[in-house]
Amino acid sequence: MRITRSIILTLACAVSGVIFSSCEKEPSKTPEETPKQETVSLKSTDNSQGFTLTHDKDGVHGTVEFNLTAKLSNPVKEDVTIKLSASCAGISSSKITLTPAEVKIKAGETSSPSVKASISDWSEVAGTEEEKAYSVIVKIASISGAENVSADTKSTITATVNKDAKDNGSEPEPEPEPEPEPGEITVSLATTLGDGYNYRTDENVNFIFKFYPKDGTSELENPDANTVNGKGNQDLARNDGLICFEVDFNETKNLSGLYFQHWGNVYCPQASKIYYSDNGTDWKYIGTIENGTRDTYYAIFSETLSTRYIKYEMTMPSANGRIDIKYFGLVYRNE
Repeated sequence: MRITRSIILTLACAVSGVIFSSCEKEPSKTPEETPKQETVSLKSTDNSQGFTLTHDKDGVHGTVEFNLTAKLSNPVKEDVTIKLSASCAGISSSKITLTPAEVKIKAGETSSPSVKASISDWSEVAGTEEEKAYSVIVKIASISGAENVSADTKSTITATVNKDAKDNGSEPEPEPEPEPEPGEITVSLATTLGDGYNYRTDENVNFIFKFYPKDGTSELENPDANTVNGKGNQDLARNDGLICFEVDFNETKNLSGLYFQHWGNVYCPQASKIYYSDNGTDWKYIGTIENGTRDTYYAIFSETLSTRYIKYEMTMPSANGRIDIKYFGLVYRNE
């Protein structure tokens, strides 16, 4: 009996050991850690991104230029390549230069080389005359080269550009033409023709006249046939501005002066310049006649002038705006 009891006890302990052994838990395994997500953002390397453009009749002027860099939140084991893009409302993206437009953050580092953004051509906004503000925005277009790295979508660099209102300005007053220096022969005003002189208008029909307006907007009246060239019975006139003419005598004339008559004292120029030429192209200034409101007067030369061409140029308008010349003649010394 003792042997049997001993055997039973031994079996019971063995079974108990098996049961307890099978109930023990397997040791837990440590799971692999999930890689951390890193982000790339943009940082300005300038103190300010505020710019001002001027605007005048020649266009919009000014250069916008600022610098930035790409930053990685923590270093990673691979290179990270970042492509950038830029935009500005009212400006084509092609006008915005990024130098370079693609940068790389090397493995183990957190910063890219510097990028320069610039715009110098603002011609596309020249049509906007009022003052206006523009925003130049640089952002991340794409990222490649490393896993678990993404762009910070809220990270942009914005430069504010203020364009001034267009300054049309007033055109500067033109500098008055300097009075030409008279040559050896000068001219003086005479209201009557003294003894020893005569004038002729009957020759004019054989001369070649070139009439043309100066200043004003009205057309010449009777430019082809008039009482000046002897081919018409109406005066040469305008409603505003001045009248000029050049005359070719077809031969050299020995002149003592010129004769002028206007329709009335309110239609005559108050001053005129006289020139002569040897070839009809190169003109030599003789002098200015200031006749005021005289409707008939003579321009008398200081000595006999031998010339083929004369130019007459009104320089001061008439008293009432409308202007004319009725007769023109050549003054000769009596033989």
